[in-house]
Amino acid sequence: MTGPITPTGSDASRNAMAHYARKKNPFAASMTIKQLVMTALANEFAEGATVNELLDYFARQFGRVDITRTSLSPQLSRLKAERKVMRMGRVWALAFDLGLDELLSRQKSQQEHDEEEASNWDRVDHPDSNDDTGVSPSS
Repeated sequence: MTGPITPTGSDASRNAMAHYARKKNPFAASMTIKQLVMTALANEFAEGATVNELLDYFARQFGRVDITRTSLSPQLSRLKAERKVMRMGRVWALAFDLGLDELLSRQKSQQEHDEEEASNWDRVDHPDSNDDTGVSPSS
C-alpha cells in the first residue's frame, strides 16, 4: 500500500512557502482579494505590478495560493471601475487621482474666490494704495 502522493520540486517549495507565510500573516486568510490588491500595490508595488506578480506576491507574502488569475481579474476590473486602481498596459497600479476631481474643484473654487477678491479690491478706494501721482497719501 502506498501513501498519498506528496508534492515535489517547485510545488513542494511553493506549498512550504505558503505555509510559513500563512503562519506569519494569519490575518491574510480573511482578507478579500480587493483588500489584498490594495495592500500589495500600496506596500510593495509603488510603480504597479502585473497580474502574475500580484499572484506571486499573494502566495509568498500571505500564503494565498488559492487565488487564481480568473478570480483576480474581475476584482481588478471592479477596483478600476471604483477608480481605486488604473491599468497601464499589463501593469496595474494605485490610481493616484483618488479624489482628484474634488481637489481640482477646490482649486478652481479658490481661484474664483481670489479673482473675486481682486475684482472687489479694484472697485474700492484704498487709503494705502498709490494714486495717479505714484505717491502714497501718507507721504
